[in-house]
Amino acid sequence: MRVILILYIMTCVISDGNYVTLGYYDIASDNLTWRHIERWPGGKKPQDRTIVVPLLRTISHALFIAMCLLASVGIIACILLLGFNCKYHHRR
Repeated sequence: MRVILILYIMTCVISDGNYVTLGYYDIASDNLTWRHIERWPGGKKPQDRTIVVPLLRTISHALFIAMCLLASVGIIACILLLGFNCKYHHRR
């Protein structure tokens, strides 16, 4: 039985069509060697968080009223069918 250990992890990116090594991580010694040659778009690092932009979405009053009426018709239909099933449950 052969045991193979991966001792190095290499971090690479593709830049201008070529692989560029940014750094190595040695698992055995827990050592990260970073080469500091990364280039960020626009020359600055991206933010390390998600930007949440609150945005209020509204619908028209006509659409709201139409959906409420449709939901009301559905609820009334369900109540009527439940009453029908309760009244005639003995007939199969």
